[in-house]
Amino acid sequence: MSEETPIENQIPKDPNPINDEVKATEIPINPVTIPEEPKPIGRPSIYSQELANKICSQLAEGISLRTVCLAEDMPDKSTVFNWLHENKDFLDQYSRAKEESADAMSEDTLFIADEIPNKVTGNDKSDNARVQAEKIRIDTRHWLMSKMKPKKYGNTLDLTSGGEKLPQPIYAGASTEPKV
Repeated sequence: MSEETPIENQIPKDPNPINDEVKATEIPINPVTIPEEPKPIGRPSIYSQELANKICSQLAEGISLRTVCLAEDMPDKSTVFNWLHENKDFLDQYSRAKEESADAMSEDTLFIADEIPNKVTGNDKSDNARVQAEKIRIDTRHWLMSKMKPKKYGNTLDLTSGGEKLPQPIYAGASTEPKV
């Protein structure tokens, strides 16, 4: 009978001894490794009523959408704008929150105005600059309020007609309306 050669002798050896060292130090792969569940990466992008409520409650407090969306647990502004286009209920909720934010800004202006005397200590130029800076903050809020709720905070008030068309005035006994 012929003697069979062991399998080790049948496989040609690598002439480079460095490769043998690398093979000896390789870490064996565990075939039973269980992959971890993927963690969500980035900001939330899926609409939920809970997230919509959280966004709108902060908007109603007078916080800007830009500031709300800076938080890590909030979606990006562009995602919120997409939701506004896709979801009518969210658009209605968002609109109400923005209207309420005008009232919150009104509260802010009172707070800012009341705090000015506490910040001013004398007659130097730095106090004047502080007062002017606070005035700009108040004026900016007034302007925004007039755009958000023009009937309540706008510059022109209709005190006579309740929004209805006023009759044409009569000049020197003659009416400017055509006679029928």
